[in-house]
Amino acid sequence: ALDSEAFGPAARALLVAGVHADAVAMLFAIAERRRGQRPCGAPAAAAAVERPWAEMLAAAPGLEACQQLLAWPSEAVAALGTEQLTKVLEDSLASLWKLSEEVHASVAGLPKDVACCLGGTVSFDDLLWARCLFDSRAVALELPPPDALGGAGRATPA
Repeated sequence: ALDSEAFGPAARALLVAGVHADAVAMLFAIAERRRGQRPCGAPAAAAAVERPWAEMLAAAPGLEACQQLLAWPSEAVAALGTEQLTKVLEDSLASLWKLSEEVHASVAGLPKDVACCLGGTVSFDDLLWARCLFDSRAVALELPPPDALGGAGRATPA
C-alpha cells in the first residue's frame, strides 16, 4: 500500500493519523478494487501492468458471493444454534462497525487530493468485503507431514 503510486500518500497519512496497518491494507484493497472497476485510458495489457492489484481485486468475488459467517444474516447465524459462535460473530461485527466509524473520521481528515484515491466514501459493506477477502485468504500454515508418510523433518503448506 505504501509503495502504491495512487494510494501511497493516503496510506502514509492514515498511518500517521493512527489508523491500524490492517485497516490501511483493507482500504488499499477497496481503493484498488474500485480503480480496477473504473475504465482506464490505457490499453488492457498496459493497464494490467500498471495496475496489477486493481485488476486482480476487480475480479475478486463481491460481498454477495462471500461465504464467511461474518457476512451471513444474523438470523442464519442464530439458526446454527451455537451461542458461542453467535457471540464471536456479534463481537466481530461490532468491532468492524467501530472500525468503520474510525475510518470515516480518519478519511474525512485527509486532504481532498489525497482522499480521492479511495474512489468515494468507504462504507461498512466495503470494509466487510475487505475483511472477508482477507480472512478467506489468510491461512498459510506449515504442517509437518506424519512420519508414516515419509515426511519427517519436512514442512509442507496445508
